[in-house]
Amino acid sequence: MAVMRGSPCHGTVIIVIEAGLSSQLRRNHNAPSRIAALARMFAASEESTIPKKGIEGHRLPRIQFGALPYRFDGETGVEVLLVTSRETGRWIIPKGWPIKGFKPAKTAAREAYEEAGVRGHVSGRPLGRYVYEKRMGDRVASFPCEVQVFPLMVKTQLKKWPESRQRKVRWFPVPEATAVIGDDDLRKLILQLKQHRRAVRRKYKGARQK
Repeated sequence: MAVMRGSPCHGTVIIVIEAGLSSQLRRNHNAPSRIAALARMFAASEESTIPKKGIEGHRLPRIQFGALPYRFDGETGVEVLLVTSRETGRWIIPKGWPIKGFKPAKTAAREAYEEAGVRGHVSGRPLGRYVYEKRMGDRVASFPCEVQVFPLMVKTQLKKWPESRQRKVRWFPVPEATAVIGDDDLRKLILQLKQHRRAVRRKYKGARQK
């Protein structure tokens, strides 16, 4: 008896012949060789359609825009506002998909409002970028996302915002923020805020002197 096996997501089927072939197949001495050749053909097709682990790093990431909300504190220097993810509750930055008609920086500022409830001055240039694996709804499949991170100097923090019932927010001094963030590249961007802070202060100092 022939049993049909395969992976529906790749549209391929492998035919496996069980030990008990039917009497009709035994009478036709050419059938087993033809079936074996067909099985090899489908197996080769399946191998060519399933990405191998060795080439996963070459998958093109999808683009997201994120905000890195911060403020100046007299005692700790720079503080960073982080939010919790809705799925796992880990500490992350506000981020989201591109919005039609919005520039990247404006999209990042919109995400900061919707996810963290803050408004302020967003930098027109990204501080940097990092890549992470975004899990699908089944928590098994994933795909890479590249997040362009825009510093946002917070001017207003709201008590209620669109996702206030779904997320928690907390201010962290930079060293503590890097300790709770799980992504190494995002940690490096947070550490760069000190340099960004000096640049911002020089900019506003120069503006006051004019």
